[in-house]
Amino acid sequence: MRFWVFLVLAFVVLLSSCQVFFLAGVYEELQDKYGIVYIYVSRNGNDANDGLSVSTPVRSLPRAMDIASGIEDNKRVEVRVEVGIYSNGDGLESTNVPNIGFVIIRPNITISGGWDSNFLTNFDSKNNRPNVSIFDGNNSLFHIIEISGVTNVVLRNIQIMRGNANGSSEPVDRGGGIYVKNVSYLVIENNVIVSDNSATNGGGLFLWGLTNSTISCDILSNRATWGGGINLQNSSYNTISGNVYGNNANQYGGGMSLGCSTYTTISGSVYNNSATNNGGGLYLYGSQNNTISGNVYGNYTYTNGGGLYLDNSTNTTISGSVYGNNANQYGGGLFLTNSSYNTISGDVHNNSANYYGGGMYLVDSANNIIGGSVYYNGAYWYGGGVYLLNSTYNTISGGVYGNSATNGGGVYLLYSDYFTNTGWITNNRADYSGGGVYTNAPYTNS
Repeated sequence: MRFWVFLVLAFVVLLSSCQVFFLAGVYEELQDKYGIVYIYVSRNGNDANDGLSVSTPVRSLPRAMDIASGIEDNKRVEVRVEVGIYSNGDGLESTNVPNIGFVIIRPNITISGGWDSNFLTNFDSKNNRPNVSIFDGNNSLFHIIEISGVTNVVLRNIQIMRGNANGSSEPVDRGGGIYVKNVSYLVIENNVIVSDNSATNGGGLFLWGLTNSTISCDILSNRATWGGGINLQNSSYNTISGNVYGNNANQYGGGMSLGCSTYTTISGSVYNNSATNNGGGLYLYGSQNNTISGNVYGNYTYTNGGGLYLDNSTNTTISGSVYGNNANQYGGGLFLTNSSYNTISGDVHNNSANYYGGGMYLVDSANNIIGGSVYYNGAYWYGGGVYLLNSTYNTISGGVYGNSATNGGGVYLLYSDYFTNTGWITNNRADYSGGGVYTNAPYTNS
């Protein structure tokens, strides 16, 4: 009997060994066929290994990056990371680059998490969703991932959390989760989560000089002075399609801040973010030709622009709905200053401001078109729906109805000449004067 038990166990061990060698052979064949070099990272790996087969995985991401850097740039590298938690000193951070999880400095690379111990699959069939590998900075790493001066980078199936960029200067004060500088064709897929990171600029992500890239991951519960979730600077032709929610900024842009950036498309929802200063949801300054097609809702600011704040920004198209936002001062839904030739075609509704401009507040902003409906907004003092100050040649072509304020229930115009209304203004309420429209304009309005 013992002989047969021993024989069965020996057969199982032999079969397992054969499986490992078989898998290694399969992956080597795939590498040859598709020109992809795979590097394997495992909780049970060893950084003394070469990392190039399933039977010789490395233990840490920095070691995997060292191996990747030794491979020709024209080859595609995929780093497959076993499911589990990787933290500083335990899969992240190296003595060569302290206080940073790992640094990507080569092009054409994919970081793919959530793999099982045999690197066969990264899908959880029981719960019908992808597995993820967790990169946890324990609030002691400046960035979890730093990406600099490269192109064609993909991140998938990972969670990036508890990075803390609390340094005194760039770059260690930016991008607690991910720090990106001068990168093109970056793809952060929708099965990536960036959460609970903090920084002075860009709590979740700091993106500088980013072009032709797609950010489709969820960005939540991050904190910063500027851009609680994302701070995007000097960047162009990017798409942010992931949801940005529950982030906070001590100053500007609770959800995200865009500075000097062009041709950005924000198609994900921006909601339940907050800012102490301006732009509870989004803050745009010096930015042109951007499109906001996602909904912006449930955001709050202690000052101006509960949903969005535009400063010196032109040719912005806001086609998503802006609703349920609040500003303690001006512009419950939107606040525009020195911003012209913008088009607001989405509906603006159920926003509130404790002072002026429940739906939106425009100051020193000309030639804007308000094409969506503006309804059920409220301001305690002036301009329940729309408040215009020193803003000329603006047009309202949508309906303005059901708004309320003390003065100018629907629209309040102050030194805002050549205003055109081609829509309809009806059923608004003012406690004192101007139930539909209040104006002191000396020049023709129509």
